Amino acid sequence: MDPSQQGRLRKRMDLFDCGVLVVLAVVSVWPMIVLNARQGPNAIWNGTDGILVSDQMNYLGWIQVAAKHVLISDPFTTAGSAADYLHPGLAISGLLVRLGMTPTMAYLVWEPVAVVVLFVGLRRYVRASLVGIWPRRLALVLSLFYISPAGALVAWLNGPHWSNFFLLQPIDVEMWPVGGLWGYPFTAIAIGAMVLCLLAYERDRRSLRIRPAAPLLALLCAWLQPWQGATLIAMVVVTELTLRLRGDRVRLALPAMMLSAIAAPLVYYSVLSHLDSTWQLAGRVNLTIFPAFPWEPILISIAPLALLSALAYWLPIAGFHDLALRVWPISALTLYGIIGFAHIGTFPLHSLQGIGIPLAVLGVMGARKLHFPVRNRSRIAIASVVVALLVIPSGLSELHSVWGLGSSPTLFGPQPVFVTADEREALNYLREDRAPGAVLTPYYLGQTIPAETGRHTWLGSFSWTPDFFKRITVANDLFSGRLSPSSVNRVVRSSTARFLLSDCNQHADLSSVLRPILGSVRHFGCATVYQLRPGE
Repeated sequence: MDPSQQGRLRKRMDLFDCGVLVVLAVVSVWPMIVLNARQGPNAIWNGTDGILVSDQMNYLGWIQVAAKHVLISDPFTTAGSAADYLHPGLAISGLLVRLGMTPTMAYLVWEPVAVVVLFVGLRRYVRASLVGIWPRRLALVLSLFYISPAGALVAWLNGPHWSNFFLLQPIDVEMWPVGGLWGYPFTAIAIGAMVLCLLAYERDRRSLRIRPAAPLLALLCAWLQPWQGATLIAMVVVTELTLRLRGDRVRLALPAMMLSAIAAPLVYYSVLSHLDSTWQLAGRVNLTIFPAFPWEPILISIAPLALLSALAYWLPIAGFHDLALRVWPISALTLYGIIGFAHIGTFPLHSLQGIGIPLAVLGVMGARKLHFPVRNRSRIAIASVVVALLVIPSGLSELHSVWGLGSSPTLFGPQPVFVTADEREALNYLREDRAPGAVLTPYYLGQTIPAETGRHTWLGSFSWTPDFFKRITVANDLFSGRLSPSSVNRVVRSSTARFLLSDCNQHADLSSVLRPILGSVRHFGCATVYQLRPGE
């Protein structure tokens, strides 16, 4: 058999690879399986598959806007905002909505795409980094499924006193590639595009040719996830400068085209954050609510892989791929520090997404340096047990946590994972009614209004709603009947909303206090829609 045939055979998926892909696919739809099983006649699942419903409702609301205008404005305000946000994935989903698909399905269609891109990217990256069947297999499993056992261990040891777990759990989920498949498919696609981009760039570098694949993948990665785009820039710059000092020179046009492709969406996002008031608001809110975590829990989360990875840094470096692999974790951690402590950018934890991939590969490399006086089969068995311990317990803990979605409140209140049949009827009425106008409702259903009805809402996503915390209090007081008639009139008029929606958690009858400006009242069991007269 000639070498080219051998190469093709080595690229074929074997039963192990197929098994990993099947597990990844099943885990990716696990929230949908659980939530669909939990719904009932009066607990109707909203169709989202993420662990933070407000985020998924945010994306679905944007899809509704993209379906009408392509460029996205903020649907979580009644004051109006600039339509200046272009997102490739949401624009395509918006097109699917125009073709007749529901916003939920137009978003969920990206889930299988994310599974394939993530799996193919990581499998190719692992195969390009390691030699040998079992090192590649173990690295593939680790890069896809590693989640630090520290969080689950702390929760188990502390029982109900899990304050330390609160610090570890968000970090672990951010670094867990599967976490992107639970409601954040564009994150998983960006990570897969990132590794495919690195492989395409290295191929072009070796052949001294400039092809479109690497720049296009870089553009996609940075557009979908600017944090990974910034990490990619750091990796390319540091690696190329280091290799240049070692005498390994490359045509400047190649890195220049790559860096330009990454920089374009980053500049775009920077312009939005400086010139668009809604993006300025989101940046301030995210830095306030999601500040940088201390370094200790981050180091605890990456420690099992980082300790073994440290050994790999002493191995010889053959070229761009080997060096970029070692630069990746350092770049991601540096970016985290810049965002979190220098406050350049927002949401520092997102910079850690994908960091487990290079740590997994380097960890397997480092483990191979450890010489145990046992036979090869025994080493494989020991390594497999270690990988299982790093993957299975915490992974099962995360799978189990899905059962609690919707039953435990978030920082801002209950999540509308399930709505009552009456609330569903009210939302359907607002979607089908042809009268234009925004909706004023408490936060519980407010975050669903753009997604479910296509209307703007006075109170919705915490990142994009002006005066969010004040509006939560005002809305709760309004729909609980705690405001005076004059205060109700002032709040309703200033909101510029045309409809008021009282969910099944609120029981005050606002008909009498709204009578001077009330057009109609529609009762849907425990939910009520108040429609104001035009111009009120």
